[in-house]
Amino acid sequence: IVVTRRPPPTRLWLSALHAPMLLDSVRAALASRSQTLLPSLHAEGTDCYRLFHGATEGEPGCTLERFGDLLLWQTFRDPPDMDPQELLPRLRDLVEDETGVPLRAVHWNARQKRQRSREGVLVPPGAPLLAAEHVGSEIGLKYRIDVPPPGRDPNLYLDFRAARRWLAANSEGRDVLNAFAFTCGAGVAALAGGARHVTNLDFSQSALDVGRENARLNGLPVGAFECKKGGLSQPPREPLGLPAGAFECVCGDALPALRQLAGLPTNTDR
Repeated sequence: IVVTRRPPPTRLWLSALHAPMLLDSVRAALASRSQTLLPSLHAEGTDCYRLFHGATEGEPGCTLERFGDLLLWQTFRDPPDMDPQELLPRLRDLVEDETGVPLRAVHWNARQKRQRSREGVLVPPGAPLLAAEHVGSEIGLKYRIDVPPPGRDPNLYLDFRAARRWLAANSEGRDVLNAFAFTCGAGVAALAGGARHVTNLDFSQSALDVGRENARLNGLPVGAFECKKGGLSQPPREPLGLPAGAFECVCGDALPALRQLAGLPTNTDR
């Protein structure tokens, strides 16, 4: 019997994010966005967007995003080779210089647990406090935005904007089920777009609480915006208290396994 072992895959990225190369890549990305994309987003009432996507712009394993007054840098693989307390202000200054957008807080969200060690140097420094009820905007709608806890997602999934835009334009008069709702961004967009009733499902009560706050921020009718703890993967259907009739629109953010099958980014492939 001959046993062969497949060689490990070749690493296509450095063992650590090289700060000078990262800053150059971010500068190029900002220059391209500042011409047409950012002005068009600002014109439609959007101040939550991705400024740099490392997987497609030369530095796999990190993203740089704006959420209102918050600049959020996220790493999904390896840490930078520069002290974050030095790198973060440089990223903020670069964004402000290239876009003219003043930012109140900058934060490093290390998504891999090994980056959040208590050893010291890899622990992200605390961001300056945002306003007590800090909000970001997307297509004129307001969303509650907090500094995310270490390793957790920010309150608004930027990758789902196209779906929220579609729901805002196509939900009038419909009963909408928003499955895997998280902070109910899709539900808010649907109800703002004229949905008759929106039911939001998620296993996280804290996320649903933020969703209710999002509905309040936009002055949406509370009676038409329902939040239930649970999910479609929790049979049977009846104990969730869902209406017996069929929904006219069902919205569900793809599960990680489906995202992988579709070739979409996951936490370890960004």
